[in-house]
Amino acid sequence: CYVSFSSNLELPDSQRNPGCFDYRKYLKSIGIIAIGSTNNLKILDSNLSIWDGVNKQLLLKKNAFIESLSNDEVKGFVSGILFGDKELLGDDIYEEFKNNGTAHILAVSGLHIGVLYGILEKLLGKRQTKINLAVITIVLLLLGCIASWTPSVTRALGMVFMKLIARFTDHRYDILTAMSVVAFVSVASNPYVIYNTGFQMSYLAVISIAFVMPHISRKIPDFAAIIISVNFGLVPYQMFQFNTLSLTAFFANIPIVYLAGIIMPIVAFAFVLNVFGVQIFFLEILIESLSNFIISINRWCTLGIGSIDVISPPLLIMVIFYTVIFFM
Repeated sequence: CYVSFSSNLELPDSQRNPGCFDYRKYLKSIGIIAIGSTNNLKILDSNLSIWDGVNKQLLLKKNAFIESLSNDEVKGFVSGILFGDKELLGDDIYEEFKNNGTAHILAVSGLHIGVLYGILEKLLGKRQTKINLAVITIVLLLLGCIASWTPSVTRALGMVFMKLIARFTDHRYDILTAMSVVAFVSVASNPYVIYNTGFQMSYLAVISIAFVMPHISRKIPDFAAIIISVNFGLVPYQMFQFNTLSLTAFFANIPIVYLAGIIMPIVAFAFVLNVFGVQIFFLEILIESLSNFIISINRWCTLGIGSIDVISPPLLIMVIFYTVIFFM
């Protein structure tokens, strides 16, 4: 699609106060270097490429599926957990998830893609045939389009694809090597992506799992080991970046992540049916009931405290902390 327009472009506002949000760096991290209001907009050619056409249809189906839900809170929650879009979620509910350290379930990430990949493996079998590889690749690419290829989605999908290739070619898969390759490609495509908090948190979570989990999974179940590892790595970062310390993160993540793993495949299945024009009333009731239950559980897990405001630790302390932990 080609358009013509006139506009006075200008650089976005930079950091207004020391240590606060830098809007200019954020926009650069998602590929935007200037902003402006458009005038005299004209569509020169409305023909879409096949890829753009697929994206457009997915967007229309996505909006139609969300609108088919009756409850506003459920619309926002489902939009977040399936598409990574938090625009419809009320500020008070999102604040509860953020204070609990459970907001990561509202952004499509490794958790969501891991659940979907696990379901596909169960349905198709672990045997790596060309057909199975093609089906999984197509499904994951469509998921990436729906989730707008955010840094966390790109990281998770890139690592899954490398795992698929390793198994298909009978090579050993190494989590840190795969993560490093995906990070290199992402930074080569857009160097400013390193300023994106989603990019930083996504890779820090994987690094924490790779370094910390092997030492604690010997004594506790893997499910709990992953939660502890991720929180261990992200809590200092959240203190530094967001000036908050969640007091209930570990306690809240256990039931919320478990329930998210249950509702994710149900919502994904309902969305696929909706794409083909099929609506099942029972599924809608189940989705709304589970969504309200998760929201209520998350609210209860705040225990009236949730998080406290803290001063950002000095950058040198952060560097020393991660260096010592990871090298030990």
